Amino acid sequence: MKLWLSLLPLILASCASQDFDHCGDVQSCGARIYQNISSNLVLNESDLDKQVILRLSLGDDAEVIKIEVIDSSGDERFDNVVVNAVKKSFPDKQLLKLSPDDYEEIRKVKLTVSPR
Repeated sequence: MKLWLSLLPLILASCASQDFDHCGDVQSCGARIYQNISSNLVLNESDLDKQVILRLSLGDDAEVIKIEVIDSSGDERFDNVVVNAVKKSFPDKQLLKLSPDDYEEIRKVKLTVSPR
């Protein structure tokens, strides 16, 4: 099962080639976030056609301070599974290795989760 997460404005085109243990720029941190959430997300086969869009806000210590469902899948269980996977993926202290400007860019992220 493939999982598509779009982290905007992060560019994740080269996720497969990224070193997930290193987080030195916005792209590598985006790949790390993608990997962390994917590894915490356990879905059912019935979830394959669903999509939820979240707005995620990070605090000064790379912890989640707010998760907001901005477009529900219509399935509360699926939405909750995704929200819980996001919560389990933070804090990620590697994100704090970014420059202040780059960290500010990823503090507020629109996240689309759509398994395919």
